[in-house]
Amino acid sequence: MSFGRYNAGLRYGIMAAELVSIGRILGFDAVLAFQGASGFSGHHPTRQHPSLRRCQRKNFMGLPTEVKQRLRTEYGQGANDTGSPQVQIACLTHRINTLTEHLKQNIKDHASRRGLLRMVSRRRRLLDYLKAHTPDQYLDMINRLGIRK
Repeated sequence: MSFGRYNAGLRYGIMAAELVSIGRILGFDAVLAFQGASGFSGHHPTRQHPSLRRCQRKNFMGLPTEVKQRLRTEYGQGANDTGSPQVQIACLTHRINTLTEHLKQNIKDHASRRGLLRMVSRRRRLLDYLKAHTPDQYLDMINRLGIRK
């Protein structure tokens, strides 16, 4: 009997108990022998599932705390202001600028390009809201961030 299906389990870090339950469900008793014979410890020592590797990267998503604090104090109405359109626009602008630099070096990163387009359109909607409700703050944000004409 081939262990091909279980090598995938080893590759992606499936625990021993999960392999045994999968084997019982599928009717493979060889999994039990495989677990005891090889000294299987629960995961492959050098391989890891890709989603786990992404989550362990530094600054996987969002902004570092220091940058957020600086943008809140600079653009917010108070120290704890996190939800005002001005702070959201400033945070999005910083993320857009960072991602633009990333895309200049990684031209074929289409997933990040899609994220960039989503961030730009979200910032556009927030700017439209700010323009409709407080035009003077809209002009101030545009001048301070250097977004428009």
